[in-house]
Amino acid sequence: MKFKSLNINLLLTRTPYKELSRADQLTFITYSIGLLTGLLIYILNAILHYETPKSVAIFVVSLFFIAAQLYFNFKKQFLSSVIFITCASATTLYLCYNVGLTTSYFMYSYVLLCAIPFLNKRNKNYLQNSIILALIVLLFTILIIVFSPQYNTGNLAVEHANNKLFTNSILSFTLFIIFSFILVVVSSNVILALIKAKKNAEIQMDKKTRVLSNLGHELRTQLSSVHGITQLILDQNKKNELDANTFSEHTETLELSSKQMLFLVNDILDIHKIESGNFTLNSKPENLNNLLNKVVTPFKNKALEKKLVFEFSIDPVLKNFYVNTDASRLTQVLQNLISNAIKYTDKGYVKFSAKIELQTIDFAAVLFSVKDSGIGIAKENLKKVFHSFHQIRDKNSLNIGGTGLGLAISKTIIEKMNSQINVISSPKEGSDFYFVLKLNKVQALTETENQISNTQITTSILKGKKILIAEDNKISMLYASKLLEKNGAKVLKAYNGIEAVQIAKDHPDLSIILMDLEMPGMNGFTAVKHIKKLDEKFKIIAFTANIPDDNLIEKISALNFDGILTKPFKNEDMFLILHEHLSK
Repeated sequence: MKFKSLNINLLLTRTPYKELSRADQLTFITYSIGLLTGLLIYILNAILHYETPKSVAIFVVSLFFIAAQLYFNFKKQFLSSVIFITCASATTLYLCYNVGLTTSYFMYSYVLLCAIPFLNKRNKNYLQNSIILALIVLLFTILIIVFSPQYNTGNLAVEHANNKLFTNSILSFTLFIIFSFILVVVSSNVILALIKAKKNAEIQMDKKTRVLSNLGHELRTQLSSVHGITQLILDQNKKNELDANTFSEHTETLELSSKQMLFLVNDILDIHKIESGNFTLNSKPENLNNLLNKVVTPFKNKALEKKLVFEFSIDPVLKNFYVNTDASRLTQVLQNLISNAIKYTDKGYVKFSAKIELQTIDFAAVLFSVKDSGIGIAKENLKKVFHSFHQIRDKNSLNIGGTGLGLAISKTIIEKMNSQINVISSPKEGSDFYFVLKLNKVQALTETENQISNTQITTSILKGKKILIAEDNKISMLYASKLLEKNGAKVLKAYNGIEAVQIAKDHPDLSIILMDLEMPGMNGFTAVKHIKKLDEKFKIIAFTANIPDDNLIEKISALNFDGILTKPFKNEDMFLILHEHLSK
């Protein structure tokens, strides 16, 4: 275990002894024994030599530990180590000068030698700094031996009194200077840290403000499309101009706009999960060739619209290759990279490739690469592009949209897959984003198994099931109920918590309940409490548009919800969670 510095609370077991390295364990033991031995020697001398007042003993020992506590609670800079050793050594020098060498107080100074490995910061200057600190201790030891008096026993009281007046004055002034200096150093460090933190906070706030502005622009753009197409459908329908082909085109446009809005919302949700530590993967067998072809299909037209050459190459070995991976997250990463490549390339090409770097019986290392001839990235920004809310900008790309979250999310996903995204780029020369994934091989699924693993089994289980949907939004209610009824379920509807509780009373044979959490009259949380009192066996799924953060998960767990389905949802997500609970 590496130590940047020692904290005095090591002695109070803040850092467990067993976590220390062997060298640090030895130092820790030696330091502790030396410290206790020195303290014992001092106390015994204070007790046995009546000419040394006990108050002085208490004062000096307390002073030593106060100095130590001050040091160890300050910034652990090398200068602080020097200050601590100087202060403690000066204290020992004062003690020996005040009572003489005959009482062996100077032995207490050698405890500092044992403390040096703890005091010194573990860096490239470790040896040099340790020597400096040791020399300081040695200097004070020499001063102790040379200048501390050998008191004459007969005149000890008089000599002791004369020396005490003089040394107390010097000590008080010296300590005042030392601790004033420490206070100035610490205060300046605190002020500088606050200024730096304030500046960083302002930078982050500025980035988030820009992102929110971009997000608002993106959402307004898609909402305008939805509104415009909706008005067009209504107008054409009134004039009987809406034929099947036109209607199909309009619905495709609506679906595209809704997907774009969903992508934006999902990016915000993903970055929230990452920041809260709730980001996880869900791996299962996938045909890698099919997955990659699905990824590139929508981008071919986008590249064509910008008159770009789009090249896609896949290693022939991967054509019948089944691996265990999270397909949706891998797709998300590749879509982000290809989308950015097209977005920041005005002429030239975009190339996406996947090839095997290494293969064994159990796994394959696959290299994924997205190259472009776009605007490129300056060297100083290569790491920044993976930060949340950061966007690539230059004078020719000020109007490029986006949230600045895609690469940050992609970086986290690939790290969760035990790899990392790398980038080679320079301004006006394009970019190459690449990563290598070690993917475990699995046996190919048969066609029957593939069907069972998708929607057939999950939808067939809905036939004849009585499902209560508690939802105050009429559009959400319409969509969810039609989806379930189409697959054979009998749907009961409640538009608030009060109605949901009453329906549960009247229909104790409910198969499952989809419960919205925010409803008028009585919210979903309260409704669940009442329904669970009727019968603990009711299966209730939280059906919510809220961000599923730690607080929400903890709350629904405490109320004995059986699961959570977030809105907006994909059909397969609803079928999957219903199948999971209905099949129990």
